[in-house]
Amino acid sequence: MCLDGLLPGGEPFYVPGDETGCLVVHGWTGAPQEVRWLGQHLAGQGYTVHGVRLAGHGTTPRDMGRTHWRDWYTSVLDGYHLLCQTCERVFVLGLSMGAALSLLLAANEDVKGVVSMASPYRLSGLQVRAASLLRPVLFSVPSNNSVDFSRQVADEQARRGERVTGHVAYGQRPLSSVVQLATLLQEARRALPQVRVPALLIHARHDTLVAVDSMRHIYDALGSDDKRTLTLERGGHVVTEDVDHPVVFEAVTEFIAAHL
Repeated sequence: MCLDGLLPGGEPFYVPGDETGCLVVHGWTGAPQEVRWLGQHLAGQGYTVHGVRLAGHGTTPRDMGRTHWRDWYTSVLDGYHLLCQTCERVFVLGLSMGAALSLLLAANEDVKGVVSMASPYRLSGLQVRAASLLRPVLFSVPSNNSVDFSRQVADEQARRGERVTGHVAYGQRPLSSVVQLATLLQEARRALPQVRVPALLIHARHDTLVAVDSMRHIYDALGSDDKRTLTLERGGHVVTEDVDHPVVFEAVTEFIAAHL
């Protein structure tokens, strides 16, 4: 761990550019590292880019276990208002839980468009009940992070000449945060009809963490008349780092350019 308490790769990032802002949001138990390549790509297009660090993330699972879903949303809201200080328009792009937060932001704030990547639609009732029952006696459960995937990310980081961290995420999932995640997704579902800005939904067909049919449920509930989907044929949940990330970046670039 770094001396400032952040994990390597847990740092937020900000790249100044033109008057189009891109707010990039990482996922549950993850860190800004997992959306940094996307942020770099967008900065390369000349946009102003901010990758936020969600409250309780990028440090320790204990920190995350003390946070509420509103703390995560406030992190996104802070990032949005930061970009609004220098940008005329803001697009919000999120991965996994970060996608749910991005959709919620798009329902409540004046964003130009929203990109949702691998967003869950809901947690199963069994998951929530189990977390609620176990929470008084157990702080966390192990995460099912893939060693092979982290090695794949590390190889790409080395190829790019970057600091090699692999995929940065907690090895434990606080049970209190499972309950908070379920509540957040409930709030996001309620807000979907109020999302009336252009929306791009991306999901990998072989995502083993969030079923691909979540994308269809979100699409059907969105209030936007301008909405489209992209199903990736390769890779898994973390589409911003997995093998099809160039396809994702190209689709995002075209989406933003089409709505400027």
